[in-house]
Amino acid sequence: MSLVARPDPVRASKNADSRRGDLRQSGAEDLARDRATDFAAGKIQPTVSRFLPLSQAIAAKQQAATKHTRGKVGLRIADEPKS
Repeated sequence: MSLVARPDPVRASKNADSRRGDLRQSGAEDLARDRATDFAAGKIQPTVSRFLPLSQAIAAKQQAATKHTRGKVGLRIADEPKS
């Protein structure tokens, strides 16, 4: 899922075709639960190239549009609370 860029329809179609076998063997809910479990266990780790403040959402979208970003560009909605 991407919040800053629309998916490329050609790539999305190719990915959907390659995943159909998985979805036939396992229900979509089972697959989503398995992926969530793997993520929570640290087996899946997203690559985030950088975080920008929410005020720079347009810059994040422009960066994603270049398709030269390795990983994701995250938006920081609020600063971390100070202890």
